[in-house]
Amino acid sequence: MGVLVTLLAAFACRRRGEEPPPRDAGFAPTRSMDLRTGLILIFPEWRGAQVVAAESRLSRTVTPLPSGWVSSSEKTLQTHQFAASLDGGVLSATRPPFVFVSHAQGEVLVQEVSVVLTADDVTRIYQSPAPLSSEQMALWLPTFSSSGYSERFALSVHYRAPPTRASFLTRQLVDLSTRGLWQVKSLPEGWQPPRLDGGFGAVPERFELILEEKDSGATMNVKRDGEDVWVRYVLPTR
Repeated sequence: MGVLVTLLAAFACRRRGEEPPPRDAGFAPTRSMDLRTGLILIFPEWRGAQVVAAESRLSRTVTPLPSGWVSSSEKTLQTHQFAASLDGGVLSATRPPFVFVSHAQGEVLVQEVSVVLTADDVTRIYQSPAPLSSEQMALWLPTFSSSGYSERFALSVHYRAPPTRASFLTRQLVDLSTRGLWQVKSLPEGWQPPRLDGGFGAVPERFELILEEKDSGATMNVKRDGEDVWVRYVLPTR
């Protein structure tokens, strides 16, 4: 059925007797992003390109390090029907297609929940009326009432296209974004201005650039190596 169907089932059609993830009481999200909106932002035109890999990830940093975080997290994950295991101080858990990882880093607890997306999933998400959101992903993460935290949502796509198409897609992404609130830190050498006839200017075959949206603190990292293009979008959600 694909990841998208599983995602929708996980949130909309829970099995009898399963408790939903608790509301994140006391920590109202400041920003949220759904997968469809995110994909349209970073990959607005997918025709003529082959999706090689894609992933959605929600990361949380909890401070100070909660006492007994392992046992507390295991109980929460079990409630959410994740299969958890502890190895070398790293707590891992799975509930396909979700993967959860948590570990202490000094006096900080790092938590992540992620889902890998296939090319078919990406196509379905474009057509989904109710795609998975960063807020929904955050509901799987164990919470600790005595700690504060920050969060960020990341969506990444690696696609492959013929050189002419890769040039068009990367140029389109930058031009569309910068018509709004996004700004480019620095254009790479060889990035040409628009042609006098209104067409796209030339794009180098190998480059890396960063776009920033200062109001939200979001960033997009765009990297190209010939036919291969990687785009990673990161949004601070809390």
